Amino acid sequence: MHWKMIVIIATLSAVFIPSTAHAREIPEYISPYVLEHQEELEEAFKPYLEEKLLIEKQELLQELDWYIGEIDGIKGPLTKNATEKFAEAAELDSTDPETIIEAASHEDAPQAPAPPPPTPVPSTPSTANSASPAPAQGSSPSLSGHRLIIADCESGNHLANGRAARGSYNWNSINQQGSSASGAFQFIDSTWRWVAHDMLGYTQYPTARSAPPYVQIEAFDWLWANGGKQHWSPSSSCWSGLL
Repeated sequence: MHWKMIVIIATLSAVFIPSTAHAREIPEYISPYVLEHQEELEEAFKPYLEEKLLIEKQELLQELDWYIGEIDGIKGPLTKNATEKFAEAAELDSTDPETIIEAASHEDAPQAPAPPPPTPVPSTPSTANSASPAPAQGSSPSLSGHRLIIADCESGNHLANGRAARGSYNWNSINQQGSSASGAFQFIDSTWRWVAHDMLGYTQYPTARSAPPYVQIEAFDWLWANGGKQHWSPSSSCWSGLL
């Protein structure tokens, strides 16, 4: 990358990404070129700046337990849900990134309440959204219904049409794209600790793939009962229309 471009990017990061809701003043030493072309440069690097703000917002909301997804800079349903709930708890009039970041940075920023007890899941496997009881400890379960669809889409073998081969899920799967996600249902580590450790008490299993199938299924059922398929939105192109 040309050295001038590096200077421009660094300058834009400093000028246009405030750490609070108040924009930073432009330092006197900034290159005249940057000052002269400020509007064009801001527009050119807008996607980069928005992603950086979104990542900062996700990190702060995750520290406060509002956001349970990955820090990926993507405006997904988990980020939107966390933002709206935090704004409501903090009694904010706006959900724009700067407002959320400033409020979440305060020492008295509201912490997310503990999730409610899981809603019982129907045990009649008559549709894709129904579920049967979790298998007993020590059994080697085969999945069906929405459990099977999510597991195949998350850890199975994907076909040319975007779907997954039926029954190809892997209890010991490790995400190959740099994420901490693992297991048949691809729990990222932070979500696994929240559900399996804090909610279900399985603290002896540090990651999803380290847990036996019956624990992975119990954790999946808990998360499904508290949010449903939105927790697996990254694989929605695979399960869309099936759930």
